[in-house]
Amino acid sequence: MVERKTCDQNCGGSARSLSTVIGAVALLLIGAAWQWQTAESAVLPHALLLVAYVLVGWPVLKIAARNVLKGQVFDENFLMGIASLGAIAIGETAEAAAVMVFYAVGEYFQDKAVDNSRRSITALLSMRPEYANLLTPTGLVRTPPESVQVGQHIVVKPGERVPLDGMVSEGASSLDTSALTGESLPR
Repeated sequence: MVERKTCDQNCGGSARSLSTVIGAVALLLIGAAWQWQTAESAVLPHALLLVAYVLVGWPVLKIAARNVLKGQVFDENFLMGIASLGAIAIGETAEAAAVMVFYAVGEYFQDKAVDNSRRSITALLSMRPEYANLLTPTGLVRTPPESVQVGQHIVVKPGERVPLDGMVSEGASSLDTSALTGESLPR
């Protein structure tokens, strides 16, 4: 069985939870707009931007540090950490927060896409037929598809799912190939 790793396991927290990402985006927008409207040295806009940065950046920095200790230096977490810490070092707090917030937004959507793909694949696997009608000299025998050998003949009755790849040796019919093609037209 494949173990699924969520962001909570990989990121050291809920960095990609929707509420955290939305909060960080709001803080980034407010802090950047405020910083743009006021003097560059205003403390409160910088503080808001740093809070946004820490909300989504701390888990990334934590993973980057852990990976560096393991000898895995140049991964995406390390590069995001270097880029954002470099921006803070040169006084560009808004850019540092933006880098981490945009990264978190991208990771959130990536996690959602992977989850949707997993659900789709699971649904497709649940459509797998449980038996094949194996044609034997004594008649039809229901058997698991895995036990059918190459060269043996199976019978697919109307309305049944096709359990195996093969060639039609006799007869004619149409199949619902929507699970494969996405089109519900019979073929």
